[in-house]
Amino acid sequence: MKKLTTIILITIMANLFGAALSASPNNPLAKPQAVVVSNNARFTVLTPGLVRLEWSQNAQFEDHASLTFINRRTDTPQYTTTEKDGLLEIQTKKLTLHYKKNSGQFTKENLWIDIHTDKIQTTWHFGDKDPQNLLGTTKTLDKCNGSWQAHDKKEIELCQGIISPSGWCAIDDSEKPLFDNSDWPWVIARPETQMQDTYFFAYGHDYQTALKDFTTVAGKIALPPKFVFGAWWSKYWTYDDDQLRDLARQFDRYDLGLDVMVIDMDWHITSDPKWYDSKGKKIKDPADQRAGWTGFTWNKNYFPDPQKFLQWTNENSLQTCLNLHPASGIQPHESQYNQFAQALGIDPRYQKIRTLRHC
Repeated sequence: MKKLTTIILITIMANLFGAALSASPNNPLAKPQAVVVSNNARFTVLTPGLVRLEWSQNAQFEDHASLTFINRRTDTPQYTTTEKDGLLEIQTKKLTLHYKKNSGQFTKENLWIDIHTDKIQTTWHFGDKDPQNLLGTTKTLDKCNGSWQAHDKKEIELCQGIISPSGWCAIDDSEKPLFDNSDWPWVIARPETQMQDTYFFAYGHDYQTALKDFTTVAGKIALPPKFVFGAWWSKYWTYDDDQLRDLARQFDRYDLGLDVMVIDMDWHITSDPKWYDSKGKKIKDPADQRAGWTGFTWNKNYFPDPQKFLQWTNENSLQTCLNLHPASGIQPHESQYNQFAQALGIDPRYQKIRTLRHC
């Protein structure tokens, strides 16, 4: 049988970055020669235009990979350090960092960086905001119309991006989750201590190098497959398998072409009599989420033979995405619950009793 190429869209970035970590030579531990420590401050010179700035209340610094930055073992660039009158200076060919030693947390007054590139000669003070930043993306486009976010009744707020005519970018990584050092890296919380963790990029107008520096420490960006750039169908609607087949045939009938079919969340079980209270309102599941929002078990009322349906989409050159909200993990009602529980060393009978009581 032709191998199914179903693509499941899962919005857990930790899993995606974890996979990247396990499959690549990335190393979050910087080379010793790239590191400059000054009591509670640590500076890591990653490239001529990229330096990591850390301050820790207990002088314990973070060497785990973070959600964004997974590789710090770069080729150490040439740099010099000098200390005079209590001022530490670190200089590369693109920047000069100044830090007043033993002055506590980073502020505008005790840490600043001079940028000296072919196109830009300027100074950044810690915490400066850049009004010229060309911005990046946003978390979600749900309920958005153009640039208007209908849910919050305001313009879409985009995060800061790497590229700016100002010639620099500062990324605050202080509160981002970390990965452990297991064979399959998993998310762990940052230590509960006061700390600052910022990555400062200095590149002038050399935007290609800025992006190269970013991918050096954040991981290489895979080229999407060709079908991703084609036509997608996505609608939050309770379709069954016959209705989706008919939808695809209509695209063919009008010679519109269809590359990707997104099956929204009703592909899985979203309702059960046990999930409603006496007033007919949905209860919370053991993970404190709305029951049925997360699901991994096909709804056989709509998809009586999922394998056969996915074989049909393959034969018709349709890539298939299953909308998934994985907030609740694997709950006891899932068809594969027993196998998951046993794999984790949990007695399925005990867990079912415990979670049902918790509900």
